[in-house]
Amino acid sequence: MRYFALCFALAATSSLASAGCVPILGTVKLTQDPGCAVATFPGMQGQPFVGECYKDVLKLGGLVPAYGYSGVTSEMISSLLSGGGEARSPAIAQGGRTLLTARSTFSLGGTRLYAAEVILDSGSGLVTEQSVITGTDGKGLFKNATGGFTILGNSIGETAHMQGQICIP
Repeated sequence: MRYFALCFALAATSSLASAGCVPILGTVKLTQDPGCAVATFPGMQGQPFVGECYKDVLKLGGLVPAYGYSGVTSEMISSLLSGGGEARSPAIAQGGRTLLTARSTFSLGGTRLYAAEVILDSGSGLVTEQSVITGTDGKGLFKNATGGFTILGNSIGETAHMQGQICIP
């Protein structure tokens, strides 16, 4: 029965994928990864990870869970806040808010997807993350996919909601 459900979900996703974009609705939860596995994947080697790394579990609206890895990076970021500037730092703090960058990779439908993230921690408990798919391994159901998603809430050690889309050219 479980195998049938997996085949049905992938077939449904495949038919949607051929039409352009597939909506993503679900949740994500991160747990600490002291070994920083995200830095070992071919699409992530050379990224400026700073050692704050995570194992990711994404539960996407009826599909089998997607598993992946992520890590905070030290990339050039610019603050759009009044009086802000540019910096290469794991985080820019200004006006009680903190802006961070990260990179992630996860496997879905036989495809390894790579993404870049910008995270805004409001300082009052509200966290928002914007993620853009930057590439794939060129294999599987979502090879050459593009798209992105938003995570609403703190996903470190707890479940946060996510929504967005994956598009097939």
